[in-house]
Amino acid sequence: MNPEKFYLLRVLVSKLWEWVKLIVACVLLISVFYVGTRVSLEWSQHYLPLGLHLLVIAFWASVVFIWVRIISGEFGKEMFIESYVNGILWPPFVYSISLLVMAASVFASISVTLQRWGYATFRPPLPTDLSPVVDFYMWHFVNLIPGLGIPETLRWTQPYQYSDHLSGAVLLTFKIAVILPVIASFKLWHEVRKTAQLRRLAKRYADAWCSHNPESVAAFFAENGSLTVNDAPPAVGRVAIAEIARGFMRDFPDMIVTFDKLELRGDLTAFHWTLSGTNTGPGGTGNRVRVSGYELWRIGNNGLIAESQGLFDAAEYERQLRNQPRG
Repeated sequence: MNPEKFYLLRVLVSKLWEWVKLIVACVLLISVFYVGTRVSLEWSQHYLPLGLHLLVIAFWASVVFIWVRIISGEFGKEMFIESYVNGILWPPFVYSISLLVMAASVFASISVTLQRWGYATFRPPLPTDLSPVVDFYMWHFVNLIPGLGIPETLRWTQPYQYSDHLSGAVLLTFKIAVILPVIASFKLWHEVRKTAQLRRLAKRYADAWCSHNPESVAAFFAENGSLTVNDAPPAVGRVAIAEIARGFMRDFPDMIVTFDKLELRGDLTAFHWTLSGTNTGPGGTGNRVRVSGYELWRIGNNGLIAESQGLFDAAEYERQLRNQPRG
């Protein structure tokens, strides 16, 4: 098969696989949780005493608030970054929609229970089936999305009107505890994409150094990109960069380069790494070397490395290479 056609086919298969993973995630994290929540709550409010039914509501409410914790704040930020780094691009959509439909069922059951025991008043009265009441909460979700005017555009009127303060408090809790985190999770995803893209680049770059394929390292650089190692003259262009990588790979046939961390320094990015390997290449000493350093990257508009300044402790490197005692 023509290499270009094979590459295009591989890209197509990769995109199809991403869609398959998204559909499976939707089924597992949206459909299963929604159906499980709604069915269990409807069953409990029909067949269980009030006390046990409240325990079922409390259980699902705790799941909802744990879900809120997952998709918001620093915890969610790190989760989204790691997901992106590993090529999983759909967490905000799946987790947020799963939270929304699950929470809508929980709050719908709360409203039905309050009405049943005379603490809430709706016009028309809420049915015991949760699906129409879930629509009430979903209406308030889409109505809260700024600038779109979805209910007015779709001519979707509010299904139920309430006339008591307690129902208003329950709805306000839903908005604060669920709707705002869902919207915030999409905003958070947008904010972490740059960091996630850099971390993904760094992870793949470290893997390229471990591949023992010099050209795969050079491919991360722009066509006229440069790599400088300590005070040596810069290697400009992918051919020259590949030669630097080839030298290390030749000297350390078992070389492993690990990605330690990223550090943002204004417009530059510091890629911290650790190299470990045995110097068994031609003329090698046979000694084990483990040294850490970093590359200071300037990323071009094409997402590739335009300039990299590599720095590590050359004296410590030479000491380990010669197996000399520390001074």
